[in-house]
This record gives sequence, structure tokens and C-alpha cells, in this order.
Amino acid sequence: WGYRPGLRPANTVAWEKTEAIEQALDRVLADPDRSVRLIALRGMQREKIPTQPGALVRWLNEERQADSVAAILESLRQQPGPTARGALAGVVTGRDHALTNRLSALTHYTAGLDAASEAGLLEVARALEDGPVLAEALKQTAKRSLRQASVLFAAKLDSTEPLVRIAAIEGVAELQITDASDSVRRLMADSNGRVRQAAAAAAGALRIQSAREP
Repeated sequence: WGYRPGLRPANTVAWEKTEAIEQALDRVLADPDRSVRLIALRGMQREKIPTQPGALVRWLNEERQADSVAAILESLRQQPGPTARGALAGVVTGRDHALTNRLSALTHYTAGLDAASEAGLLEVARALEDGPVLAEALKQTAKRSLRQASVLFAAKLDSTEPLVRIAAIEGVAELQITDASDSVRRLMADSNGRVRQAAAAAAGALRIQSAREP
């Protein structure tokens, strides 16, 4: 109705108690009561109070509640880097985590990779079960042109999951893995229409002459 003032913006200027408050809040992120941790973390996010990655990583390693994991991932998104990489990989590969959180953790994980660490993505992909998370991991692996991933891509052409087969086909085409040409040609007759479409596109990218007639 316009008679109540809006929320005050977060303070942007540090004062003599700022560091002490940050340290106290950081300790709350290790409170025995995880509901207290979540309330504190959401308050810190709302007020744009920086969090220490160490406390978040320790919490993430033991947390399985979807809402709490999502909140932790949101804070870690602001701090990509090696500190959180192991914990993020644990969420990506953890079948006891919610699918949305696994995919979110994969996004954060890949965002923090560089040329020296991107090979770790292949290890994560190898540890995944066939499904949406593996399909996305294969796509991210192909984008980084990891040639050592060719064996994994070739193997996943026979996945029981259409999404995984599609991602593997696209990766084979992206990396120009010509040794998989026979499998790509075979998948042009797959029972899934999207798989057939991906296989046809890959056959063109790989210049598979024997695929012209089918």
C-alpha cells in the first residue's frame, strides 16, 4: 500500500565489528543443528555477507537435504576454485543427492576448471551412472576436446539411456573419433528418433561414406 518503507539495503562499508561478525556467522555454519545453519546461510546470502568456502565444503560433504544442498551450492557458485572442487564432485557423483542439485553442482564444477584441472572432469564422468547427469558431463567433456575421453565416448554409444547415447554420439563427432564410425552408422537405425537424428548428423561430420545410403 506504500505506507511501509522497503527493506534496508545491505551495508556496503565495513566497520570495526565487521570481521568479528563474519567470523561468528562462519562458526554458525558448523552449528550442530543444521536448521540453524540453513537459516544463517540464507540470511548471509540475503545480506550479501561473504562466506568462507572451508565451512561450506565441510557442511556440503555431510549434507543430503535437497534444500540445504541447493543453498550451499548457491554460495559456492560465487567462489569457484580448487577449494570446493572435491565436494562438488561428490555431489555430482552422489546418487543420494537430488538430480537438480547434481546438475547444478556439475555446472559449478565445470565453471571452475582450467587447462590444468579439466582432466578431472573425465574422472567424474567415468564415475557416473547412465542418466541425465552423465549425459551433461559428456557434453561438457566434449566441449573441452579431451582426446583421452575417446574410449568413454565409444563405450557410451551402447548406453541403455537415449540421452547418454545422444551425448556420446555428439562427442564422437566433436572429437572426430573415426574409430567409432561403425557404431555411429548402426545408431542411424536406433529405436529412438532423436538418437537417429544425432547419428545422422555425426555421420556427416565424420564423413562416413558407408552411411550415405541408409
